[in-house]
Amino acid sequence: MRFLKQFFIKNQPQAAPQASKTSPALCEQAARGFEDVYHSQQPEQLPWFWRDLDPDFISTLQQLGLTQGSVVDLGGGSGTQAVAMAKLGFTATSTDFSAAALEGGREFARQANVQVNFLLDDVTNSRLTTKFDLVLDRGCYHIIAPARRADYLRTVLRCLAPEGWFLFKCFSSDEPARPGPFRFSESEIRDFFGTSLDIVELRKTEFPGAREIFPKALFALMRHRPAHT
Repeated sequence: MRFLKQFFIKNQPQAAPQASKTSPALCEQAARGFEDVYHSQQPEQLPWFWRDLDPDFISTLQQLGLTQGSVVDLGGGSGTQAVAMAKLGFTATSTDFSAAALEGGREFARQANVQVNFLLDDVTNSRLTTKFDLVLDRGCYHIIAPARRADYLRTVLRCLAPEGWFLFKCFSSDEPARPGPFRFSESEIRDFFGTSLDIVELRKTEFPGAREIFPKALFALMRHRPAHT
């Protein structure tokens, strides 16, 4: 996955990143890179693969008492989280900009005998217009180049229903530095998302996957800011 290392190195945040720093061509290159990854390897071999619903998502659903509704997993790769949500009775959608990843997701859904809507879509240039009760991000934001993060946030805000919940997970700055996903501190998450969303919970956790030692991560529960009357 050499292209991933090159992508993150080229897109390290600068003191004042400009929108032109990340060209559409570079984003298309990243999409092609992920397409090659999903074509050349089984999903189970990828470091971020987790077949079951993420433990932090499980505990949050229980905390909120949610057992049904509509959910979209943004940048969901091979769709394991959407499939797991469908198994619980949710109406699930999973998006990704890799067609090969979506094909893998359709196979997982077939094996689980559930219906999931798989959509080819780029979260930084999304065509989604539907409102969802739940929006999930398990490792999408932390691979987005700094100059495209505002585009990502616009997608989240557009997809999240007025009374909906946003469940978010990314690599933490406590994870040792090496080529790979961007790392974030709690203050960075608050500064970026807190201007547009109400951050109900933000805590340290782990990122379950295929690695023997799970990377250090952050989990956040967010929603639209309550309307003032």
